[in-house]
Amino acid sequence: MNSRYVCKLRWPPQLIGVQEGMLTALLQIIPSDGVELATRLACSVYLKNRVHTSYILPSSPRPDHVPIAQSDRTALKANILTLLSASPRCAVTVQLAATLKDLVAHDFPDHWSSLLDDVKRLLGSGNVREVGVGVVAAFECIRAFRFRQKPDVLPGIIATLFPTLEIPAMLHLILKTYKTAIIVNLSSIATSTAPPHSDTVPMTRQDLDHTKNLVLDLLCWGVSPECLAEAGVSAGVSYRVFTDINLRLPTNLALPPTRPLTPSGIR
Repeated sequence: MNSRYVCKLRWPPQLIGVQEGMLTALLQIIPSDGVELATRLACSVYLKNRVHTSYILPSSPRPDHVPIAQSDRTALKANILTLLSASPRCAVTVQLAATLKDLVAHDFPDHWSSLLDDVKRLLGSGNVREVGVGVVAAFECIRAFRFRQKPDVLPGIIATLFPTLEIPAMLHLILKTYKTAIIVNLSSIATSTAPPHSDTVPMTRQDLDHTKNLVLDLLCWGVSPECLAEAGVSAGVSYRVFTDINLRLPTNLALPPTRPLTPSGIR
């Protein structure tokens, strides 16, 4: 099925979603820079849901429940890691990672013997984006079997991937990098986030929006709010960002207990 044709079709997608080649076409749409981001995100959500519900049919499927064609299964496994590398935004990456987890849970190791070698190659790559995809893939491999009681798969994954993984060191360096980058320009907000006696300078609206995007990306990658606070991100910045986007404040956020937090403008 041609990806350009799929882009022009009108939803609801269930009318065409069961056709062979539909998922393969989505694999071309999602990484395409010529397609609007909202469409690419919608395609990634549909792909995740289709794989989750139809890759393996339940014992008593509905009459209208159609399994995914073998050609689409093959295309998914052949392209999912490359697709993650081309993901335009964290929101799309989250959907693709969930798709990968379902593929791993159903097909590894019997029907996807090359998976760990592919992940290990990504982790050993000198390309930053590929290393990031390798970390995501390793995490999803572990998630796929974390509740499996029989120790037949997970120990092999750990033995193969963990010597290559340096997730604690990577996370530490990432957070230190963010901290160092914002310690002067973004840690000082003369807004509701800063104590009244602070000698700080207001952020611009652009700075604030950029900070929110950085925080959302970190949270999407699994960094906890508490970890951000421990890394030394300004309490004022954290308070303003988390309250503006209506997220739970870090439990270890240290704010002045007696001074009211009154709103203030952004330049």
